[in-house]
Amino acid sequence: MKFLITDQPQPGGKPFSNAALLQAFAEVSGSELRYIVAETDGQREAWMPMFSRKKASIPMIVHPQLLPYLPIVFGKNDTLNPLQELEIQKGFAETLQSQGKRLLFNLPTSVTDVRGFLWNGFQATPRYTYRYPLKENIRYQRLKYRDIKKAQKLNPVVREELDFDLFLRLKEETYHIQTKRFPYSDVSHTKLLKNLAESGCLRQYVLRIDQEDISTQLILEDDHEVYTWQGFTRRDFLREGITSWFNDYLINRYRETHDSLDFCGANIPDIARYKSGFSGSLTVYYQLTWSASPMLDSTLRFLRRNGRTRAGRQ
Repeated sequence: MKFLITDQPQPGGKPFSNAALLQAFAEVSGSELRYIVAETDGQREAWMPMFSRKKASIPMIVHPQLLPYLPIVFGKNDTLNPLQELEIQKGFAETLQSQGKRLLFNLPTSVTDVRGFLWNGFQATPRYTYRYPLKENIRYQRLKYRDIKKAQKLNPVVREELDFDLFLRLKEETYHIQTKRFPYSDVSHTKLLKNLAESGCLRQYVLRIDQEDISTQLILEDDHEVYTWQGFTRRDFLREGITSWFNDYLINRYRETHDSLDFCGANIPDIARYKSGFSGSLTVYYQLTWSASPMLDSTLRFLRRNGRTRAGRQ
């Protein structure tokens, strides 16, 4: 089996294997997008994207901020067994190590066995998300129904519309409250959203109460799965159950057309507690890291503390 690096986009319809989506994240993160392809006798067995850039002249493989997962896409060869898939992982790992001195990326929830990377010295950190099976009639936790009922009294109305100015206003209010800095500038973020909309992967929903826009959700989707990617709600409505009502609306909106909904992360205690109320399945995905030397990690930490590097800086 050979492992090739190419600039040519690879076939894939899911959100995170969509070539236009991957290129949009490459542009906003200031990284170069290439693809690693595993081939046997000229037949493509699998591929994965690779985002590379330099920090302080150090070549690195990075994971663009706001991109939930970096896919590994296997071909239509149904004869691959689990050990062969691990061999493909091992080949990907060796190729990545040849291209960067420090590597970091998140694999999707579908990759549950990462031994092929571990065999090559990678470290795997388990991270978590909640996935909701849309075809099953699962009851939420009791307090979630209380929030939904409370919000329903306000007569919320939802429309589908691309309104990035509204999204940026609500985002700015949220990050101002949290005294945090968003990873991308408004200009870069808007460009990313427009590119994702053009790729066909992005939808935006806006919730109104009494003719005022109160909340918005950005959704990434394909034919089978839905991802609640980014969402913000006006501060004075946070205690009114609006976000719970909105997520319940989205679950029911996609119940007839899609198989599952991914809440895109449950790694912060308060956020995990909120998302658990919908009674989805707690699901593991892995963040993989590798460094050529401990000294390199120390150097990068020093540069970051002194402002020489900043993840996602635009």
